[in-house]
Amino acid sequence: NDEELRYQAAKSLYQTSDAHAMSALIRAMQDKTDHRLVRIASVESSCVTLSAVQLCAGVVQDKEDDKEVRLQAAESLFPASDAYAVSALAGVVQDKEDNNLCREPAAC
Repeated sequence: NDEELRYQAAKSLYQTSDAHAMSALIRAMQDKTDHRLVRIASVESSCVTLSAVQLCAGVVQDKEDDKEVRLQAAESLFPASDAYAVSALAGVVQDKEDNNLCREPAAC
């Protein structure tokens, strides 16, 4: 489905060493409401850089509030070469909301 394609696209843009961070991010989005703090802790332990942690936590926390503003903030945390990865993560969030695939969702 679209969500899986978005996930695979996003994962392919990261180095292999970041695969666990992507998995943690997906889980954080899936279970944001019930287990947000636990999942974000998992993201923090998996992400390689502070910027990645901030992106993960920010996308999960503020998805419903203002995705576009959050996306712009996330992009500023990454080098220009990683803009596609940020977009892919935002796409995962959007697909989740549109398709109502999980529980009050949501992301990255």
